Amino acid sequence: MLLAGDVVMGLPTTVNTGGAPNTEHDVAHDGSQWMGTVTDANSREAVVRSGEVLQAGGVPLITGNLLPPGISMGPNERYNNFDQVQTAPGDQWAVIAGTPVGMILRDEGLFVRNTNVVDGFVFTGELRAIAMNRFGGLAWIGRVEAAGGVRKYAVFRERTLMYMEGDDVDIDFDGVVDPGYTITDIIGSAGRLAYTEDGRIWATVRITTPSGGSPFAVIGVGQAFGQPYCTSVANSSGRAAEIQAVGTPLLVENELYLRCVDMPTGTFG
Repeated sequence: MLLAGDVVMGLPTTVNTGGAPNTEHDVAHDGSQWMGTVTDANSREAVVRSGEVLQAGGVPLITGNLLPPGISMGPNERYNNFDQVQTAPGDQWAVIAGTPVGMILRDEGLFVRNTNVVDGFVFTGELRAIAMNRFGGLAWIGRVEAAGGVRKYAVFRERTLMYMEGDDVDIDFDGVVDPGYTITDIIGSAGRLAYTEDGRIWATVRITTPSGGSPFAVIGVGQAFGQPYCTSVANSSGRAAEIQAVGTPLLVENELYLRCVDMPTGTFG
C-alpha cells in the first residue's frame, strides 16, 4: 500500500499529500508486484514499482532527469512525463515516456523511440497504448509512416506489425480476411489494448462495413499457430487433450510457449 506522505526508495521527497492519486498503474498477473506513477512533494512524477523508483540506464524515471547516455537524441533531453505502465512476473516492465517525443522503455532498456525503423516502418514517436501479457510479451499501438508518407496508427507485437489503419480484418474469426470491413481508426488508450496469455492481441478499433456503417469493434489477432502432428484419445473431460504453440513463430522475438488444453482437471501438462 502506498499512501500520501510515504517515503519511496529513490524518490527525493515524499509522495505528494494533495490531489487525487495518479491513474496509471498495473499489477503483475500473478500478483507478485505492482507498478504505477506517483507525484512527489516537488510536483515531479516518478515511475514506482513495489515501493521503489525504477531506473533506465542507471537514471531514475523521474520527470526532469536527463536521459541516460545511449537514449538521448538531443542535447539536454529530459523526461517530461510518463504515460501507461505495465508490469509482469520476473521483474519485467514497460512504460511510455515523453521527452517530449514518445518512447517505450523496458526492463532491459530502450525498446523503441521516434525515427526508429520497426518492421520496415519509421516510428513517429506517437504512442497510444502498451500491454504486457503474463509472460512479459509486449504489444503496443504506435504511429508510423506508411506508403507515400501517410501517417497511420498500427498494432505491433514486439517488433512485428500485426495490422494498421486501412487494413481489412477478419471480422468473424474464420481465418479469412473479410473485404469491406476496413480499419479506419485504431483507438488505443489504457484499457483498449490487451495481450492475453494465448498469444492473441485485442484492440478497440473503428471499422467500415459493406453496408456503409462505421461502428466500433474489438478485434483480436495472433492466436495459437502451427499444427499438432499426433492425436490423443478422449479423457475424463470428454475431449482429447491438445498441445498448442502460442506467442510468435519468429525466433528473433524469443516469445514461444507451449500450452495444453482440454486436459482433465488438476492434471499436469
